[in-house]
Amino acid sequence: VTLSGRLLATPARYMLAVAVLAALAAGLFSIRWLAPQHPAIATVTEVSEGVTLGDELDADVAQVDSAVESGQLVVVPRGGSIAVRYEDGTEIRVKGDSRVTFGAEQAGQPKEIRIERGVAIADVKPQAVGPLRFVTPHAVAAAPAAILRLVVTDDSTILDVSEGNVRFD
Repeated sequence: VTLSGRLLATPARYMLAVAVLAALAAGLFSIRWLAPQHPAIATVTEVSEGVTLGDELDADVAQVDSAVESGQLVVVPRGGSIAVRYEDGTEIRVKGDSRVTFGAEQAGQPKEIRIERGVAIADVKPQAVGPLRFVTPHAVAAAPAAILRLVVTDDSTILDVSEGNVRFD
């Protein structure tokens, strides 16, 4: 930029650069904070060290009383665990070396939990809008009310039902 054939003074260029950077930072900040937030669907009741909650790019260390939002990924390291409780009293415990995504809850639709790998133990209370669905790479378990355990490996999904009935496809 020139003024009468001379370069603008150095301080003016720096002030312009700072103003542009401040505008970019403000834009990124507002996008992050004004973007629609996913609704909280459950609450963390117990958690061990190293468990994260978030998504692939932005995960935080999970803490007791943290909200679990629709669509969030839980990563549990070997030897770790996390327990969450839904408002209806349904409890899900995810144990060591697991990757679980709490489904994108929609009003009037059944709950869904995607288990990529690991162990999930559930005490499913009676569901108002349809059975809670556990989706794995190999099968779908649908539980209207049950106590169950799912073990998901690279090769298989094992279902153990202690109480109630579960459809397993």
